[in-house]
Amino acid sequence: MNLFGRLSYWLTFSTLSFSPLWLSGQVAITWTLDPHAGIYSSFLQPAATTTTPYDWELNLVSTSGLLANNYVFARRASGVSLLQALREGAAVTVDERTNSFSLGGRDFSYGFPDGNRKLFVRGGVDLLGPALSFRLGETTRVGLFSRVRALTSSRSIDADLNYLPYNATPNGVDIAIDAIQAAGAVWGEAGLHVAHAVVLHADAELSLGGNFRYLLPAEGFNAYQPDGGSLRQLPGDSLITINVQAEVELTNGLLAGTDGPTGNGRGFAADLGLQYAWESLAAGIYRYSLGVSLLDLGQLNFAAANRYRFSNSGDVLLVGEDYNFSGDDGLEAALNQLEQDINGSSAATRVSESFVVGLPTSVSLQFRYRPLAAVQLAAAYRGDLSAGNRQLSQGQVLTLAAHYSKWWYGGGLSASITEWQQFQLGAQVRLGPLYAGTDRLLGTVLPRTTLSEGDFFLGIRLHDFGGEGGRQRNTRRGRSRRGNKVKCYTF
Repeated sequence: MNLFGRLSYWLTFSTLSFSPLWLSGQVAITWTLDPHAGIYSSFLQPAATTTTPYDWELNLVSTSGLLANNYVFARRASGVSLLQALREGAAVTVDERTNSFSLGGRDFSYGFPDGNRKLFVRGGVDLLGPALSFRLGETTRVGLFSRVRALTSSRSIDADLNYLPYNATPNGVDIAIDAIQAAGAVWGEAGLHVAHAVVLHADAELSLGGNFRYLLPAEGFNAYQPDGGSLRQLPGDSLITINVQAEVELTNGLLAGTDGPTGNGRGFAADLGLQYAWESLAAGIYRYSLGVSLLDLGQLNFAAANRYRFSNSGDVLLVGEDYNFSGDDGLEAALNQLEQDINGSSAATRVSESFVVGLPTSVSLQFRYRPLAAVQLAAAYRGDLSAGNRQLSQGQVLTLAAHYSKWWYGGGLSASITEWQQFQLGAQVRLGPLYAGTDRLLGTVLPRTTLSEGDFFLGIRLHDFGGEGGRQRNTRRGRSRRGNKVKCYTF
């Protein structure tokens, strides 16, 4: 593998394996759109909880997972088959001559997409619980939640750096590249949720909602070259970088000789949402709703860190054999070698002992239509709002979903497109206190010809046991809120 191949391999697989689990910092959109999702729905639309039918709910624990990239794919495999192979044995061997790898004694092949699209890689962990929300009065809902999240991402990396076009470029030919950015973080959250509905008239209401979070950063990294540059391949597994203006930032816990994540700074964040609902079907149930929200407004402030700045306006030779590092100290050794090659010494390289990483700030739009009280059709869009070079990313996704949702059970199907490139189907089921599903059924559970992404979500929670009685109480409250009688449906 050439030098750039090793660097790309390190970036891709360190990004995907940054978290200890195959999970994600991205909320499960199919589940958040369920009318009975409760406080979990606030992570897409904080105002949506005003229509939660339960008087109270306690989410004991839930987790969601995502692994997605467009740099490499496994052939004719699924996430389930890969996890089964991992369970059978931890040994992983790669054969570059045949584009295959062995995992737990089972053989898989891999390949690379064509090179006409910019690269992205995402993965992480999201663990929610405990989380409590309850109705306060007739039009207000409040809640408290705790969360552990990890997210790694690279975004908008030049298509010329895709594996196939890069290797097809002859030696000595300059490859112009755009800006490069990758980031990752692990952090905890303690949050307050508040949502309030303002009754506009007997048949419509406007809801406002927010999540306000205190952040506890643990570990993180950021790497970027904001102005792009050029590369030139050379024989002998070497390359020349031209006009390097880059920074690499990482916490001390990611370097060799540390004992793992510890308290490492603080931060604050908020989610804000607005939702308008109209044409009442029953108490608290509207035929139509339209919402907009701003999510993950905030940043992580890391201390106990190293910030490296690499700057050179000319040509810099990187000799391939100088970067054959492995083991726990491989990353630190590679950074030390870059210091010598690009800056000439470490004196001008380490410029700070702290840095910040922005949360994956995004905007979301939602539309819901309920032809019947128990049936909902919904559309939701969520996309990044880029605020600079030091920022996590969740990309763009457009989702269409259909739910049949009642007090103790329900289910949903979804179709989505990610980054306007990858089409997926999703499925979700809820039975009593349990809920589970995936936004990427193809690849996660069902084998896919080219497997490059997969996700899942599952959880357990309790809510008020009112059953029909609880619904009747909600109906009486709904009538008093609106001031006149509306049709009543059970759901």
